[in-house]
Amino acid sequence: MAEQIPAPKPLKLDGNAAENWRRWKKAFELYMTATEKDKKSQKIQCATFLTLAGEAAITVYETLTFEDTEKDKIEPLVAKFEAYCLPKKNVTHERHVFNFRTETISKELKHRVDAVENNGKQERDAEPSSESSDEHEFYVYSTEMTADKSDPWILPLEVNNSIVTFKVDTGSDVNVMSYNEFKTLQNRPKLKQSKTKLKAYNGGDVQVQGQCILSLKLKEKSVKALFLISPDDVKPILGRELSEKLNLVKRTFSIEQSNSSNNLTGSRYNNAKLSEKYADCFEGLGCLAHTVKIELRDDATPVVEPCRKIPFAQYDKLKDELQRMEAMGVIEKIEEPTEWVNSFVPVTKPNGNLRVCLDPRNLNKSIKREHFKLPTRDEVTAQFANAKVFTKLDASNGFWQMKLEDESTNLCTFNTPFGRYKYLRLPFGISSAPEIYHRTINSLFSHLEGVDTSMDDIIIYGSTPQEHDQRLEATMKVVKEVGLKLQKAKCEVGVQQLTYLGDTISAEGLKPDQRKVEAIQNMERPGNKTDLQRFLGMINYLARYIPDLSTRTMPLRKLLDQKVLWMWNNEQEKAWKELKELFSSEPVLKFYDPNKPIKISTDASRSGLGAVLQQLHGENWLPVAYASRSVTDCESRYATIELETLGMTFSCERFHQYIYGQEFEIETDHKPLVSIFKKSLIDSPPRIQRLRLRLQKYDFKLSYVPGKWMHTPDALSRAPLKLASKSDHHIEAHVDGIIAVLQVTDEKLKEIKEETQKDKTMISLQNTIMQGWPNERSNTSNELHAYWNIRDELSVHQGLILKGSKIVIPTKMRKEILIKIHAGHQGREKCKQRARQVVFWPGINSDIDNIVESCETCQHHQHNHQKEPLKPYPVPTCPWQVAGTDLCEINKKEYLVIVDAYSSYPEVIPLSSQSSKAVIKGMKVTFARHDIPDIVHSDNGPCYSSQEFADFKTKWGFKHVTRSPHFPSSNGLSRRLSRQ
Repeated sequence: MAEQIPAPKPLKLDGNAAENWRRWKKAFELYMTATEKDKKSQKIQCATFLTLAGEAAITVYETLTFEDTEKDKIEPLVAKFEAYCLPKKNVTHERHVFNFRTETISKELKHRVDAVENNGKQERDAEPSSESSDEHEFYVYSTEMTADKSDPWILPLEVNNSIVTFKVDTGSDVNVMSYNEFKTLQNRPKLKQSKTKLKAYNGGDVQVQGQCILSLKLKEKSVKALFLISPDDVKPILGRELSEKLNLVKRTFSIEQSNSSNNLTGSRYNNAKLSEKYADCFEGLGCLAHTVKIELRDDATPVVEPCRKIPFAQYDKLKDELQRMEAMGVIEKIEEPTEWVNSFVPVTKPNGNLRVCLDPRNLNKSIKREHFKLPTRDEVTAQFANAKVFTKLDASNGFWQMKLEDESTNLCTFNTPFGRYKYLRLPFGISSAPEIYHRTINSLFSHLEGVDTSMDDIIIYGSTPQEHDQRLEATMKVVKEVGLKLQKAKCEVGVQQLTYLGDTISAEGLKPDQRKVEAIQNMERPGNKTDLQRFLGMINYLARYIPDLSTRTMPLRKLLDQKVLWMWNNEQEKAWKELKELFSSEPVLKFYDPNKPIKISTDASRSGLGAVLQQLHGENWLPVAYASRSVTDCESRYATIELETLGMTFSCERFHQYIYGQEFEIETDHKPLVSIFKKSLIDSPPRIQRLRLRLQKYDFKLSYVPGKWMHTPDALSRAPLKLASKSDHHIEAHVDGIIAVLQVTDEKLKEIKEETQKDKTMISLQNTIMQGWPNERSNTSNELHAYWNIRDELSVHQGLILKGSKIVIPTKMRKEILIKIHAGHQGREKCKQRARQVVFWPGINSDIDNIVESCETCQHHQHNHQKEPLKPYPVPTCPWQVAGTDLCEINKKEYLVIVDAYSSYPEVIPLSSQSSKAVIKGMKVTFARHDIPDIVHSDNGPCYSSQEFADFKTKWGFKHVTRSPHFPSSNGLSRRLSRQ
């Protein structure tokens, strides 16, 4: 009889697991009673339970843990499955429900105690539900209707011309639809693969079949949104972001961190109240009465940079930005000649607009720096004694609020396709700008009590809320009088503590900022012998400052023995934590001293970025602060040189409070990085362009150090903190912007990408760029030798290889591209000029020469292009008043040629080398024999453009005029004799 009773179907753990469990449990209990198996032994009941529940339940069972007293017991087994299947409560929500629970006077204290017990249990049983450690894992709180849920928001929407009923779920990070519902749509798109993982509100996984973009319409509002399609039977869900876009939900309030602080400090001000009372101090661009003069060194030589070409597609956006800056009074168009002309770089913002960035690389070399003294730690401690309430004010576009003197505006002239402009305000990128700004702001507020200025902030403090508020009002009065404008988002008003020069200031006094050691304190424990060796290498680097280091590291060094199996236990854990504590405290870790030299060592890996800031104590560099972070998925695909530049940028921005306005050194173990920072900004790969622009405000010298001496940054980069970063969005927007404006169709870009992936040389080049170039050219394959000299300019982006902002064309397509370049028969130089804007491959100039020379049409019209006549030099009035000089080679021997312009008399001097020293020696002999000329003409070769030759020119008192080394007719005096 019992055998005829049907058994329950297997337990379904997908979909609405809670409801499925309730129904299955009831069916199981009835089945056990009907078959009298509930009278069998506990072991048999457990076996029956698992057999009926099915394979999915057995998989779950294997993950559960039982006490010895619970094994083979049916009640604990059922309880474990019930805990697994029933919904888990959200910690944040339950705390909110408890804290804001309405209590009436008539209820006794017992009700409050009951609430603590009930809500507390729900908190203990809950799992975090706000975010996951996996970047692509999201929580979907309401994939099914449940009996215990309150009435949901149900809404019909038009989706791809079909009507779908959605549930509005502000707890969901994504939009979800079942595949069965998806199949009912008209004009449904093709599903794309998705790596996103979903978790339901009950903790179970929700499968994802694919993703697609769907069009939704609500009344007159139309939007497009990404939907995840699930094979499970889930109800269509509108997530939080899409619900806001459709105006279905609205944020009615926001919480500011400063508000909670004000409740504790007692100050009458917070960000909102301050900006409301002094609204005019937070609007527009300010203008201080003080004018700025940029001082140049006596030996400064003006440089005129040519106008850099930008793609035609950017012309309108550039023109709009220049007009906007001109209307704000930041720049002004200029017609008269100026000795200095700088370059500029157009940077694409994430919203598609352009930002104009000055590139004053040559000007900065000649600027006199203004040095000032920052307060020592002891002075800061005395200054902020007894202070309990603090405010930090930040200026909006601080540099642009300072007017330049008329003479200095000409120094900040830059070239554009629409003519020359000059800055009327202090531009970003000028090397002396930080100290000029600090000196100016300090002079405006130094007379106020309880007010201090750091490099780019104004600090107000008081021992009581009343004293603080009075000082804040006095400060705001000055802010208003002088015309300074503030940036609300970066101000901190009425708070209990502030970070200042690497320390935290609070009512408790001055203490180290925990952020500078969190990279060490929170680094991941070693997972294998390689990780452990890296950690011990970092510790041994500063072994002399850690007492009894050998004994302290013994438990860890045991694991490095090849005969010992890796087993991390309490002994290793204790030693590891102790060493981290020693490494991040005195005497190893030092306090920041603004008057000591600064050095940053930085490193990057595919896992993360690491850096350590050090200062010189006696003869030793000791750490002051550590930093690390993991890289995003996008950043992990950067080329090695881009990743190392990102590491440099991260370290400088992380240590900004220590280094801003200071001269310092950066150490890197990536040698190509040193050479690329010597090149013009526009010649850098697009990602490095963006990163170098972020580094413009810092005054540093970059040096190479072999990786074997970079223990600390190396260890930090391979065990980084799991910190979120959004910087890659701005970098990729800049790169995408550069590619978008290239004169190449989408179809042709796609074809280039496909051919690049088929070309063996291109594949090898791409891999080498990503992994890093070897130190020697001989260590590369023969087909890559042609790219060796430009290796620092190469990068990879979305399947394309770029040289700067030009696309490297694969071999198969070069003939086709060459024909397009030659179309129109515009001649050799025009074709090269056309090619330079968009494409590159090794030998492209020779290929253009060949196609033009073999073209009958081009040859027929070649003689119609007459060269402009050269303007002759004035004839000297006496011998050796003007001389020309050049180098030549005869029978593999080097000679210096010097010709008198008046008589054409030549001097030929044998040289031991082409160095400046050898050339100067030959010229001294000649000038001693005849006379020192007033003017000496030469090309701009290395021996004539060196600092050594410039010093020689100054000391001997002649004017040096240079001409192009590849344009011999401009220096015909000596070139003609060289040919003879």
